Amino acid sequence: MEYRDAKIYAHLLVLFDQLSAKLHAVRESLPYSNEEARHVGLRGMQLVLAGYATGFSSMIFDRTESQIIRSFGHSNLSPTEASGTVEDAWRLGLLTLFHFKVDSLFQNLLRVLGRYDQRRRSFSYLTNTLLEAVSIPAKDQAHQILTGTAYLRNSLHNNGIHRGPALSFQTHGFIYEFIPDSSVHCAS
Repeated sequence: MEYRDAKIYAHLLVLFDQLSAKLHAVRESLPYSNEEARHVGLRGMQLVLAGYATGFSSMIFDRTESQIIRSFGHSNLSPTEASGTVEDAWRLGLLTLFHFKVDSLFQNLLRVLGRYDQRRRSFSYLTNTLLEAVSIPAKDQAHQILTGTAYLRNSLHNNGIHRGPALSFQTHGFIYEFIPDSSVHCAS
Protein backbone atom coordinates (compact mmCIF):
# COMPACT_ATOMS: atom_id res chain seq x y z
CA MET A 1 0.00 0.00 0.00
CA GLU A 2 1.21 3.50 -0.83
CA TYR A 3 1.14 6.21 1.82
CA ARG A 4 -1.08 8.46 -0.27
CA ASP A 5 -3.68 5.67 -0.50
CA ALA A 6 -4.22 5.47 3.27
CA LYS A 7 -7.74 6.78 3.90
CA ILE A 8 -8.95 4.83 6.93
CA TYR A 9 -7.44 3.53 10.18
CA ALA A 10 -7.13 -0.02 8.80
CA HIS A 11 -4.91 1.36 6.01
CA LEU A 12 -2.67 2.98 8.62
CA LEU A 13 -2.27 -0.40 10.31
CA VAL A 14 -0.94 -1.85 7.06
CA LEU A 15 1.53 1.03 6.74
CA PHE A 16 2.63 0.67 10.37
CA ASP A 17 3.29 -3.03 9.72
CA GLN A 18 5.26 -2.24 6.56
CA LEU A 19 7.43 0.34 8.29
CA SER A 20 7.95 -1.91 11.31
CA ALA A 21 9.03 -4.74 8.97
CA LYS A 22 11.56 -2.40 7.32
CA LEU A 23 12.94 -1.37 10.70
CA HIS A 24 13.16 -5.04 11.71
CA ALA A 25 15.02 -5.90 8.50
CA VAL A 26 17.54 -3.15 9.18
CA ARG A 27 18.02 -4.44 12.73
CA GLU A 28 18.49 -7.98 11.43
CA SER A 29 21.22 -6.74 9.08
CA LEU A 30 23.24 -5.09 11.86
CA PRO A 31 26.24 -7.09 13.09
CA TYR A 32 25.84 -5.79 16.67
CA SER A 33 24.25 -7.05 19.87
CA ASN A 34 20.64 -6.09 20.63
CA GLU A 35 21.89 -3.88 23.47
CA GLU A 36 23.95 -1.74 21.10
CA ALA A 37 22.61 1.83 20.66
CA ARG A 38 21.66 1.39 16.99
CA HIS A 39 19.51 -1.63 17.81
CA VAL A 40 18.00 0.18 20.78
CA GLY A 41 17.12 3.22 18.63
CA LEU A 42 15.55 1.18 15.84
CA ARG A 43 13.70 -1.02 18.33
CA GLY A 44 12.41 2.12 20.03
CA MET A 45 10.97 3.26 16.70
CA GLN A 46 9.32 -0.14 16.27
CA LEU A 47 7.79 0.13 19.74
CA VAL A 48 6.36 3.58 19.01
CA LEU A 49 4.72 2.18 15.87
CA ALA A 50 3.51 -0.89 17.77
CA GLY A 51 1.90 1.27 20.43
CA TYR A 52 -0.05 3.26 17.89
CA ALA A 53 -0.91 0.18 15.83
CA THR A 54 -2.21 -1.63 18.91
CA GLY A 55 -4.30 1.37 19.92
CA PHE A 56 -5.75 1.81 16.43
CA SER A 57 -6.44 -1.89 16.09
CA SER A 58 -8.25 -2.12 19.41
CA MET A 59 -10.25 1.02 18.64
CA ILE A 60 -11.51 -0.18 15.25
CA PHE A 61 -11.93 -3.86 16.17
CA ASP A 62 -15.46 -4.91 15.20
CA ARG A 63 -16.71 -1.29 15.14
CA THR A 64 -18.39 0.81 12.51
CA GLU A 65 -17.34 4.41 11.92
CA SER A 66 -20.28 5.71 13.94
CA GLN A 67 -19.41 3.36 16.82
CA ILE A 68 -15.83 4.62 16.79
CA ILE A 69 -16.98 8.22 16.90
CA ARG A 70 -19.42 7.42 19.73
CA SER A 71 -16.58 5.76 21.63
CA PHE A 72 -14.80 9.13 21.82
CA GLY A 73 -17.31 10.04 24.52
CA HIS A 74 -19.35 13.14 25.16
CA SER A 75 -17.90 16.62 24.96
CA ASN A 76 -18.81 20.05 23.74
CA LEU A 77 -17.30 19.13 20.36
CA SER A 78 -19.20 17.96 17.31
CA PRO A 79 -18.41 14.39 16.20
CA THR A 80 -16.26 15.79 13.39
CA GLU A 81 -14.37 18.08 15.78
CA ALA A 82 -13.92 15.27 18.30
CA SER A 83 -12.60 12.94 15.62
CA GLY A 84 -10.26 15.63 14.28
CA THR A 85 -8.96 16.44 17.75
CA VAL A 86 -8.24 12.80 18.51
CA GLU A 87 -6.54 12.32 15.15
CA ASP A 88 -4.44 15.46 15.68
CA ALA A 89 -3.26 14.11 19.04
CA TRP A 90 -2.39 10.73 17.51
CA ARG A 91 -0.67 12.20 14.47
CA LEU A 92 1.37 14.78 16.32
CA GLY A 93 2.15 12.37 19.15
CA LEU A 94 3.39 9.74 16.71
CA LEU A 95 5.51 12.34 14.92
CA THR A 96 7.02 13.62 18.16
CA LEU A 97 7.74 10.24 19.76
CA PHE A 98 9.17 8.79 16.55
CA HIS A 99 11.27 11.89 15.89
CA PHE A 100 12.78 11.75 19.39
CA LYS A 101 13.93 8.19 18.61
CA VAL A 102 15.48 9.33 15.32
CA ASP A 103 17.21 12.24 17.09
CA SER A 104 18.68 9.91 19.70
CA LEU A 105 19.77 7.42 17.03
CA PHE A 106 21.57 10.17 15.11
CA GLN A 107 23.40 11.25 18.26
CA ASN A 108 24.50 7.66 18.87
CA LEU A 109 25.59 7.16 15.27
CA LEU A 110 27.67 10.33 15.41
CA ARG A 111 29.27 9.14 18.67
CA VAL A 112 30.25 5.87 16.98
CA LEU A 113 31.68 7.84 14.04
CA GLY A 114 33.58 10.13 16.38
CA ARG A 115 31.72 13.18 15.04
CA TYR A 116 29.37 13.98 17.92
CA ASP A 117 29.69 17.49 19.34
CA GLN A 118 27.95 17.85 22.72
CA ARG A 119 27.77 21.63 22.21
CA ARG A 120 25.88 21.36 18.91
CA ARG A 121 22.85 19.18 19.37
CA SER A 122 20.25 20.73 17.07
CA PHE A 123 18.59 18.22 14.79
CA SER A 124 19.74 20.26 11.81
CA TYR A 125 23.35 19.94 12.91
CA LEU A 126 22.94 16.21 13.63
CA THR A 127 21.36 15.62 10.21
CA ASN A 128 23.94 17.63 8.28
CA THR A 129 26.87 16.04 10.10
CA LEU A 130 25.52 12.50 9.73
CA LEU A 131 24.69 12.92 6.04
CA GLU A 132 28.21 14.26 5.42
CA ALA A 133 29.66 11.18 7.09
CA VAL A 134 27.66 8.45 5.33
CA SER A 135 27.07 7.29 1.80
CA ILE A 136 23.41 6.86 0.92
CA PRO A 137 21.47 7.20 -2.32
CA ALA A 138 19.30 10.31 -2.74
CA LYS A 139 21.12 12.22 -0.01
CA ASP A 140 19.39 15.50 -0.91
CA GLN A 141 15.96 13.91 -0.62
CA ALA A 142 16.90 12.32 2.71
CA HIS A 143 18.01 15.74 3.95
CA GLN A 144 14.71 17.32 2.87
CA ILE A 145 12.62 14.63 4.54
CA LEU A 146 14.61 14.73 7.77
CA THR A 147 14.51 18.52 7.83
CA GLY A 148 10.78 18.44 7.08
CA THR A 149 10.09 16.16 10.04
CA ALA A 150 12.05 18.51 12.30
CA TYR A 151 10.09 21.47 10.91
CA LEU A 152 6.82 19.65 11.63
CA ARG A 153 7.88 18.92 15.19
CA ASN A 154 9.23 22.43 15.73
CA SER A 155 6.02 24.00 14.48
CA LEU A 156 4.35 22.48 17.54
CA HIS A 157 6.41 24.88 19.67
CA ASN A 158 4.85 27.77 17.75
CA ASN A 159 1.15 26.80 17.66
CA GLY A 160 1.51 25.40 14.16
CA ILE A 161 3.55 28.26 12.69
CA HIS A 162 6.78 27.55 10.83
CA ARG A 163 9.61 29.78 12.07
CA GLY A 164 12.54 28.34 10.10
CA PRO A 165 13.82 28.74 6.55
CA ALA A 166 11.54 27.94 3.62
CA LEU A 167 11.42 24.35 2.39
CA SER A 168 9.33 22.58 -0.22
CA PHE A 169 9.59 18.98 -1.38
CA GLN A 170 7.50 16.01 -2.46
CA THR A 171 7.69 12.43 -1.23
CA HIS A 172 5.37 9.42 -1.37
CA GLY A 173 2.79 11.44 -3.30
CA PHE A 174 2.59 14.26 -0.73
CA ILE A 175 3.78 17.83 -1.03
CA TYR A 176 5.42 19.38 2.01
CA GLU A 177 5.73 23.14 2.04
CA PHE A 178 7.10 25.24 4.87
CA ILE A 179 6.78 28.99 4.50
CA PRO A 180 8.40 31.18 7.16
CA ASP A 181 5.91 32.70 9.63
CA SER A 182 3.01 30.78 8.07
CA SER A 183 0.78 27.97 9.31
CA VAL A 184 1.94 24.45 8.56
CA HIS A 185 -0.71 22.67 6.45
CA CYS A 186 1.22 19.54 5.47
CA ALA A 187 1.19 17.64 8.76
CA SER A 188 -1.61 15.21 7.88
